[in-house]
Amino acid sequence: MPVAQADGLIPVDALNSDIIIYFPVWLGAHLGIDTNQLMINGVLVGEPVTVPDEATEFSLTIPLATQLKEDGSYDIGYRATSVIGGTPNDSAITTIRIDRTAPGAAMLAALAFPQVNFGDRLIGRLPGYAGMQAGDLVQTICNAKDGPCCLIKTEHLTTPMEITFRSEFLQSLESDVVKITYQITDRAGNRSILAEAVDLTLQS
Repeated sequence: MPVAQADGLIPVDALNSDIIIYFPVWLGAHLGIDTNQLMINGVLVGEPVTVPDEATEFSLTIPLATQLKEDGSYDIGYRATSVIGGTPNDSAITTIRIDRTAPGAAMLAALAFPQVNFGDRLIGRLPGYAGMQAGDLVQTICNAKDGPCCLIKTEHLTTPMEITFRSEFLQSLESDVVKITYQITDRAGNRSILAEAVDLTLQS
């Protein structure tokens, strides 16, 4: 499945049109005669499709108008039916995951700055948020400009994540007051709302 990530996660951008899946032609198939039919979670979907002539693989289409409506995992496979005897055989399955839910839900708390007096750097602590997962990208925004970004790792799910703001960057904003917020993009491409902003006064 070309659009799927290694663990089966489907990016949200790929859910704007039907998903095409490719399968190898099974051993002993009668090309141009035998049929295959898509299966999702063990349920047949659509109509049987004839195996193409002179093919080493075939494709089936997941119609998004009727399928994959809910977030979660789906087992994808097909049922092959031989013209001789009409015996059906189900393929091995591939599991995919759909995630259309933006991280953070309806609110993201502001970054916490326990030590405002800083030398060459300022440390902000990222509070936990709904749907926090390894692989989320945290992009800070300082006075409407992109600041440092960080990738959530497994250890950050239990230990607060720290984001470093270098003094050179903060001074480059040329403002005594810096409004800092952040936004999160998960691995599927869902983007959160902007977090609550915090105003920091830079000391000379």
